[in-house]
Amino acid sequence: RANGYGMTIQNGDNQNIVGNEITNYVFLYGNWSIAGSGHYLYGNSVKNSAGTYVLTPAATTSLLDTSLRYTIKPPFLSTIANWPVFGIANTPNTNTIPAVARFASTNKTVCLNQQPLAITFAKPLTGYLNTNNYRVLNWVFTLSSTYNKLEIERQINGADFTKIKTINNQGKFIFEETDSELIKFNTVTYRLKILEEDGTFAYSNSVNIINSPTSNIQIIPNVCSSFVSVNGLSIDKNYKANILGMDGKIVLSAYINITNNNLDISSLANGIYIINIISEDGSLLKSRFVKQ
Repeated sequence: RANGYGMTIQNGDNQNIVGNEITNYVFLYGNWSIAGSGHYLYGNSVKNSAGTYVLTPAATTSLLDTSLRYTIKPPFLSTIANWPVFGIANTPNTNTIPAVARFASTNKTVCLNQQPLAITFAKPLTGYLNTNNYRVLNWVFTLSSTYNKLEIERQINGADFTKIKTINNQGKFIFEETDSELIKFNTVTYRLKILEEDGTFAYSNSVNIINSPTSNIQIIPNVCSSFVSVNGLSIDKNYKANILGMDGKIVLSAYINITNNNLDISSLANGIYIINIISEDGSLLKSRFVKQ
């Protein structure tokens, strides 16, 4: 925000001039003079002699950034007689930067030299979706690893991680944990928070478990006489099942979901059939079964 001296470029090309506010309009204090070529200008608000702000260039839009202009001297400059202005530079080495002064003194933050946790992974955190649409996590620690407890954290739809389970150290090194909550979102992210008795902690790798509408579907059994079941359907989703003969013609068609997943094939002639499961988003699973 150029409150004191406007903005002038007398020499130089190819500058980025974006989001400036020129808050005066008299010469020097409100000067807007851009010489040279190849500049990129966008969203500059320039006050004219009528006291109206004009967007410069006109075809651009105003930026939403908060103004950096101070209307009064901020507290952290209280020891400086002439606080800095935007425009003509201050004389070098006549003022100090508060952060530099604090660093030179003893009044500064001291960070503890923390040691890494005594734990390593023989197998990193991985996960998959089982046939009941539950998300299963696996990981393995090395035998030399030590820890106080573990917390399994879950992130849904990009929100913050939340703790869903605590596991106290019982001497285990091989783990398989199931998140039995049915979650409608396609992607759920998990990680481990590994804690020591003194409160220090570290995080494992993160793993995404994706619930694609057809990623976990199974046709059971492969050889049948009366019914074929379609397992692994996603919660709250509908599917269309088309059964085709070996000539490619549809011989049976039905809509199915997680609670109505059985297809009556008793009327079909014995033989080999293709079954296509089509989800609401168009995902397709192809499989085969034998009617006998």
